[in-house]
Amino acid sequence: MPFDAARGGRPFGEDFARAEEPAQEEHRQAVRRQARNLRLFATTPALRRWQLEAVRLRRSDGDRRQVEMLETPAGAETLVAAGELLIDAGALRRASIGRMVSWHGLEPHAAQHDALAPAVIRLRAPDRVGVRALADLSEGLLLSDAPAAVNHMIPLAPVGKGIDSPEPAPGLTARYDAGGCTGTRVAVIDTGIADQPRDDGWLTEIERRGEPDRGDPSGEGNIDPLDAFPDPPDGYLDLAAGHGTFVAGIIRRVAPQADIRVYRALDSDGVGGEFEVAAAMLQAVEDGAQILNLSLGSQTVADREPLAIRRALDLIRARYGRDVLVVAAAGNFGTTARCYPAACDGVIAVAGLTPELEPAPWSSRGWWVDFSTVAEGVRSTYVEGRESVAVDREPDAFPLDAWAVWSGTSCAAPQIAGALAAICDQLGVPLSEALDLLRRSGLPDRRHGFGVRLEILPGI
Repeated sequence: MPFDAARGGRPFGEDFARAEEPAQEEHRQAVRRQARNLRLFATTPALRRWQLEAVRLRRSDGDRRQVEMLETPAGAETLVAAGELLIDAGALRRASIGRMVSWHGLEPHAAQHDALAPAVIRLRAPDRVGVRALADLSEGLLLSDAPAAVNHMIPLAPVGKGIDSPEPAPGLTARYDAGGCTGTRVAVIDTGIADQPRDDGWLTEIERRGEPDRGDPSGEGNIDPLDAFPDPPDGYLDLAAGHGTFVAGIIRRVAPQADIRVYRALDSDGVGGEFEVAAAMLQAVEDGAQILNLSLGSQTVADREPLAIRRALDLIRARYGRDVLVVAAAGNFGTTARCYPAACDGVIAVAGLTPELEPAPWSSRGWWVDFSTVAEGVRSTYVEGRESVAVDREPDAFPLDAWAVWSGTSCAAPQIAGALAAICDQLGVPLSEALDLLRRSGLPDRRHGFGVRLEILPGI
């Protein structure tokens, strides 16, 4: 799809729309339900708390990593890892800070990451120390010039697909030819990639590593297990099963030549620690990624940048400068409250529009948003499996070679990541120039806090 900055907000023309099979009324109704559910979630605190509590309870048995809820300054709720504190590695080497940490019974966590260890240390607290006490301790450490924070569990914004499930939809009319994917390397940091054979050629070229790990997302593997919760698995797709596969498909649609690599930092319920996300970011750039796509995010306990992700961004900037771009979903909270990592300095934040290119009322927005694009009724690759009634009141069964329609800023960010890769591959320009070209091709939104508006993929 040739890029043309002069097309007035449609830099790739209408080629993407022509490639899709016509949508039926049932698909349009499904998208309207998704948009309505996103608005309800953004405006109903009790609904958000119910969903977060459901996620917490699904991992409350056995040796699963435990999570708890805390309130943010904006009055929203966020998940944090129970009994974990992150601290700046340099500060911890100071004798006074080391004594303070030891006095509270905190010890280095057994699971560290080599790439992050020089910058951030993960600590484990005794069972008697609750997450509120850890959050208060982090504020005290900060007053002693020792940056520290709870380990935020960065969920798919807001959380999983329980309130906004994908719906079956017709795919593209043409089979995908996996040859020639040697262009700009794009890393998808998400739930991983489904290890299911597809007969239509889509995503078959993406490397699968390791075995499906039904525990915490860590290590070298990138396979989305799809059904890891509860324990033992119940035979149904988990709350965020297939999310990484869907995101990768969006990037592939927009950037056919891109070299897509997938990293698993979130579990199949759509939850992962910021520590794992930060480690995946560093691993991806070490592997040669030029664009990182983060279709995830949350508000934070103190409305500050998540410590581990901030340190990862600093390391990436110090080593690679403008040769690496990080793109993130702005969030589905429907307010101007900052959602991280999208609102981090140096990250390209992407908000959501309706199919008519109007600001989506459920999308986060604000001065910190760089771009917005269609985020209602986006079509992409999905996974084979059955939904539970706990996920969808009218559960669907997805076949082999499944395609789905989904909504949320998770669907907007990969369009921008893909567009940047496509510009680089088509025009042979560096990333910094591709970013400038994409900005100039859009429609500035100076009133609503939606950055530069673009239409890339159509919505239903």
